[in-house]
Amino acid sequence: MRFDIFPIVLVSSCRMSTSGRPPEFDISLCYVSEDNGYVTDVRGVLEVVGMRVLDDKFTESQFGTTPLNNLDVAYRDRSYLTVAFISQNYVRKEWVAPDELAAQVWAFNELASRFIAIRLDDAELPGLSLSSHHVDNRSMDIAKVVGAIKLRLDLLTTQPELLNAELHPRLKLPDGPEGRQQLIQEQPPGWRAAFKASIMHEGLDRLEPKWYDHQLGLRKVPGLHFRRHESAKFLQGHVLGGVQTMIQDFSSHIARNDSVEKSGDPNAIEQYAQEFVSLYEGLLDWAARTRGSSTPPNWSVMVQTSAQLADALLISVKEFVDSYAREAENLLNDVGDDAHDRKSLTLKFDLDSALLDILLIEYKKVHRG
Repeated sequence: MRFDIFPIVLVSSCRMSTSGRPPEFDISLCYVSEDNGYVTDVRGVLEVVGMRVLDDKFTESQFGTTPLNNLDVAYRDRSYLTVAFISQNYVRKEWVAPDELAAQVWAFNELASRFIAIRLDDAELPGLSLSSHHVDNRSMDIAKVVGAIKLRLDLLTTQPELLNAELHPRLKLPDGPEGRQQLIQEQPPGWRAAFKASIMHEGLDRLEPKWYDHQLGLRKVPGLHFRRHESAKFLQGHVLGGVQTMIQDFSSHIARNDSVEKSGDPNAIEQYAQEFVSLYEGLLDWAARTRGSSTPPNWSVMVQTSAQLADALLISVKEFVDSYAREAENLLNDVGDDAHDRKSLTLKFDLDSALLDILLIEYKKVHRG
C-alpha cells in the first residue's frame, strides 16, 4: 500500500564493499584499549546472537597503515556496519595525531547509515554527526545497545530501501534560537527554507530517544482496551484508520507549505515547522499506544505487527527532513532571486505489504477465535 504526499522522492540504497563482494564481517568494532572491558561485554552478546564481529581495537601500530583518505573504503570493505565507541579515552589518546583523528571522523561520516557511534561518556569528536547514528550507553543497558546495533544491521542487510545511504547530512544550518534570529535579521536568499529546516531537524534530533525505544519495541503507553469481540475495531479503526488519518494529516500540513513560506512571517514558519515535528512525534506515540494496548493474549502478534507499520512511515519522515535540510542548506549558498526559496516538497510513504499480509492472517485467526 503506497501513499504519496504531493515533488523530493528519496531512493535509498545500501552501499556494499568496493570490491563488489559482500563484506566478510557483519560488524566492525572500533575502540581504544582503555575501553576494552565494556566493548568485550558488547562483543560477547553480539556473538551470542550470531553476529560475525571484527575486533578493530586501535593501537599505536595501526595508525598510519591505511591512507587517510581511504579509511571509509577500508571500513566498507570489511563489514556491513561500523560501530565506534566514543569516549574521553578515544578523544584524548596522546598518540593520535590531529590529522589522523580528523581523517577518522571524516571516514565515519562518509559511512553514513553504515555507522553507529556508541557514546560512553560526554566526549565529543569535533565534526562527527551523531544525531541519527548514535546510541548513548549512559541511558541504555547493553541489551538495548546490542538491540540497536542489530536493528541497524537487519535493515542494512534485509531492507536497505528503508535507509538512505546518507541518512544524516552534515549540516551548516543555523543552530538554535540565536542562529535562527540572526538568519531572520539578515534574510539571505533561501532564509525561509533554512529557518524552517533548522527547526524541523532540531525537533527530530530531540526525539531520538523515543525513536530508539520504538526501534527496539520497548516503548509502551497503556490506555487503550480492546475485548475479544473487538478485533475489527482494533484493526480497522485504530490501526488502519489511525494510519490513514496520520498520513492525511501530513498531506494537509505539506499542502500549506507554499503559502506559509510566501508569507515570510517567521512566527508562522516556526509554528509550521513545530507542527510538523509534532506530527512525527504523534506517529511515535501512536505506535507506543498500539504496543501498550490491553488486548487478549492471542492478539500479541497482531498488536506487535500493527505497531511495526509505523517503521517505514517514521523513516520516510526522517529521510524527508534530512533531504529538505540539504536543499535548504544549498539555497543559502545560492545567489539569485528569493523565488528559489519556494521549493516544492514530496513526502513518500510506503507501508510494508508483508506486514499487512501478516496482519490480515492474524486478524482472521483472532476473529475466528
